[in-house]
Amino acid sequence: MGMKKFFYYVAILLTFVGQVNANVINVENVTIPQGEQQEINVLYSLDKADAYSGYAFKLIMPTGISTVKDKDGYPVYALDENNNGFNMNVTASDGFGALPKNASVTIDGTSGILLTLTLQADASLEVGSTHVVNISSIMLTEKVDDSQQSVYLEDVSFIVTISEPTDKHILLDENGTTAPAAATGVDVRVKRTIKADEWSTICLPFAMSEAQCKE
Repeated sequence: MGMKKFFYYVAILLTFVGQVNANVINVENVTIPQGEQQEINVLYSLDKADAYSGYAFKLIMPTGISTVKDKDGYPVYALDENNNGFNMNVTASDGFGALPKNASVTIDGTSGILLTLTLQADASLEVGSTHVVNISSIMLTEKVDDSQQSVYLEDVSFIVTISEPTDKHILLDENGTTAPAAATGVDVRVKRTIKADEWSTICLPFAMSEAQCKE
């Protein structure tokens, strides 16, 4: 084989590889507090805009990490506002497929967010441990003239790191000089001096029922 022909085939190969690697669906590494939940964004980077009219992928979850499910056992998700023109087909085993609502719908631009999911970290996972989530069976549907063709992408993965659980206690100290941050779902402790045989007042930044006061 002559050198010119050799370099010609190498150039074709490099062009092909570049086109394959130009399309990516992935998730950035994420930290989740032990026993808690965290939203993740499924991201995309494409070689050309307005060319892909659908996608599919599957999450392979490690033990102790799961997607938050609805009452019927299907993953809860939210479509990004720029890519909400799709009908989603979601399976209980964390498979996701998107079909356009009409023929003019395509994935918006060349990069952005496809959808948002929520992951749950089990309380039994060790703080500081890392867990690999694989994204497999990734496919894009490309519009070519009046037809469509499937473009298959390489599997990718992201890492979930388990951090210390969030402190869910708030102390209201009568000698404190700063107001506590607004929060929901927390336990509130009050440090207040009350003198015997005297009326004392207390002001709380939330409502309490009569039954709660008696407790």
